[in-house]
Amino acid sequence: MTSKLSVTLLTGSSRSLLDGVARNVVVEGMALVKPTRPKLVRWGEGCGCCTARKDVATALRRVSDRGAALLVLSPSDDLEPVVKTFTVADDRGRVLGAQAALRNLVVAIDGNPSFRRLHEQIELADVVLLIGAPEHEELVQALNPEARRVVVDRVEDVDARLLDGDGFDLAAARRRASESTLDAPGAKRSAFRAHRPFHPARLHGLLERDWPGVCRAQGVFWVASRTAHAAFLDVAGDDKATAYAGRWWAAVPPDQRPTGPAFEQHMQGWHPAFGDRVQDLLLAGRPESVDRLEEAFARCLLTDEELETPKSWGSLPHPFPWPQEAA
Repeated sequence: MTSKLSVTLLTGSSRSLLDGVARNVVVEGMALVKPTRPKLVRWGEGCGCCTARKDVATALRRVSDRGAALLVLSPSDDLEPVVKTFTVADDRGRVLGAQAALRNLVVAIDGNPSFRRLHEQIELADVVLLIGAPEHEELVQALNPEARRVVVDRVEDVDARLLDGDGFDLAAARRRASESTLDAPGAKRSAFRAHRPFHPARLHGLLERDWPGVCRAQGVFWVASRTAHAAFLDVAGDDKATAYAGRWWAAVPPDQRPTGPAFEQHMQGWHPAFGDRVQDLLLAGRPESVDRLEEAFARCLLTDEELETPKSWGSLPHPFPWPQEAA
């Protein structure tokens, strides 16, 4: 009985960087696999959760007689369908995981990458490779304190030790990313939580300022100018973005709300004045920077005096692109 093909996933900040890393870490007996045209298919029950990459399955089956393979992904590839390719039976009933096993996920970074595009991969990675970019190590540590960080000056200094790993599990990596706490010196992870709304102009002004020492901030929030609507904050390094996240259940008529145990549990956190509306933001970075940001967020909340005039909230300037309707 032959052993499974051992597969390392490699993604990163640029295609040229990935090609350079691949040239240095592929060793004798290892296959280099570079699918360039993603082919998404729905196997299993045909649902969205069973979307996989047919091109990945085909390419890896072709090299299944090799001892190991380096699968080089595009910097923009979604990891979910790639990983599902190993666990979902195809239209012939074959499961790639019977022939190939994921060993680890490596993310390579150099120069001045967009952490907005890479932050999810970094949070999930087993290994983060920093090439000529030691200034990003602190940010990487805040995003994923459990990842093995490899720092080198040049791509030529990378070797096959980068491929060492005990096995990659996407679900476990997602749990680790959501539950991880920072206990390393010089880093802090904290939650900012409040029920009263943000003043839209004060919050927008804060988002336009630099946040030195803050590596990560994400979560849901709401502003007084759009009380029916939730928004999502996503900050990675210097990249900041907000996006529409749907309506709060408190803004939905009671007869149109769901029923059942899950919603009853959701109702346990119901605020008497604001319902399920909440500021729930995870912050990470240098301790003093996180502390300052928490204080700055607190100053963006409506004051006691502003809370007393809810009828005027809808007329407050709304500097965000989502949504334009106040209802």
